[in-house]
Amino acid sequence: MDIEFGVDPMTEVHHVRKTFQSTGSEMDIGALTAFTITGRVLVKNVTVFCTETFVGAATVDLGVTGNTDIFSPGTIANATTFAANDWWVLSDGTTIPGGTPQVDWEQGVPISADVILSVGAANITDGTMIIDLWYSSITDNGSLATA
Repeated sequence: MDIEFGVDPMTEVHHVRKTFQSTGSEMDIGALTAFTITGRVLVKNVTVFCTETFVGAATVDLGVTGNTDIFSPGTIANATTFAANDWWVLSDGTTIPGGTPQVDWEQGVPISADVILSVGAANITDGTMIIDLWYSSITDNGSLATA
């Protein structure tokens, strides 16, 4: 990639979206890939929204392969608390309706591994969540794609 004088490639922001929907075994215990990575990227922001209340007393974390809580130091301790119209507060694991306090993403989070949702303790047998992620490329080929 040629960099033009006075142009910062890190200012170009890309957006990807992943919907996880379970009606049975789609969200069983394990690592579920949300986005696959090429190269390296700087994650600028992440939001997680519930459109259908979860069923199953699972723990839920959002991170990358090898660091499952890089985006969510606050794990959802019981997925049944993630109800329709709730936002996941990534900093503390709470779920709240209507809106969420913003995590300080001023510096961004550099990643070089796939973005994953980690489900533990129990399967999620019903429910839907939408993950939106905004990022900038660090490397020439830096990109994320919905898995």
